[in-house]
Amino acid sequence: MISMSIILFSITLVISILVLAKGSDMFTEGSKELAHILKITYTVVGILVVSISTTLPENTVSIYSAATGSPSVAFGNAIGSIIFNVGVALAVNGIIRKGNVLDKHVYFEDVPVMIVMTILAWIFSYLDGMLSRLEGLTLLLIGISYYVYRLRSSREVSNDANNEKHDIKKVIIMLLLGLIMVILGSVGLKESGVNLARAIGVPEVYISIIIIAVGTSIPELATSIASAIKGIGEISVGNVIGANIIDISIALGLAAVICPISADAPSLELTYPATVIIFLILEIGLLLRKRVDRILGVALIIAYSIYVYLLSVSYIL
Repeated sequence: MISMSIILFSITLVISILVLAKGSDMFTEGSKELAHILKITYTVVGILVVSISTTLPENTVSIYSAATGSPSVAFGNAIGSIIFNVGVALAVNGIIRKGNVLDKHVYFEDVPVMIVMTILAWIFSYLDGMLSRLEGLTLLLIGISYYVYRLRSSREVSNDANNEKHDIKKVIIMLLLGLIMVILGSVGLKESGVNLARAIGVPEVYISIIIIAVGTSIPELATSIASAIKGIGEISVGNVIGANIIDISIALGLAAVICPISADAPSLELTYPATVIIFLILEIGLLLRKRVDRILGVALIIAYSIYVYLLSVSYIL
């Protein structure tokens, strides 16, 4: 029989996800408005605003978890988010509508960097079962360096939409309210997730990889669905890849700088190679097809489903 505590923790977890999603949406919209006011180019908006805004939940949950003594939640959330973003969020985008042909830098630069950073985190974790502060700092600096490079290589002119009038006070209020909701939702999600794991006897890392990570990845999934419906799926591709690089460098790297993370959980022996395999499927698919289409989308979601199944079986056994 399900105990009352499990029911309450589950309800709190769902409410926290909803608060987190709404707060993230408000913060994202506020960030876009601020970008227009500051006359920032579309490329800069995509790299700095959309990706950073949609990863705010993952980063907040991981940093808070590391700072409050739950590094396994920080680790599972970061890794779970990056594999969900590609295996589900990006896959759904391709399944809904055939994507446009992508710029070659996506599969020659962006995806390879994402794969290399994931493998590097895997190596760091494998060496001693830990992500140390130095290793976390290394991931953080690589991520920052890459974004500086991408911004410096941008050659777009400023937005034409900047001529529109924007209420700066309204934008600031939207940003603050969104940020407050994200923080409150993140705290509730982390605490309810940890308590739920303890109540049902499941290791925290399992809950964080599957449930918490999915909850914090809602913005990426929503962006993928919306961009596919509007026929601009390339926005989703850039957002997911950018979000994953941020997740590895900040949600994982910065969290390790705050508190060294134990990475020797049995589930991670499956998660790391599964993540790399799914990323390689994406890279090979893009090299061959130059876009995220239904075939690639189905391949990604099948690979993710197999991973979740094997993860569930590994826990049962």
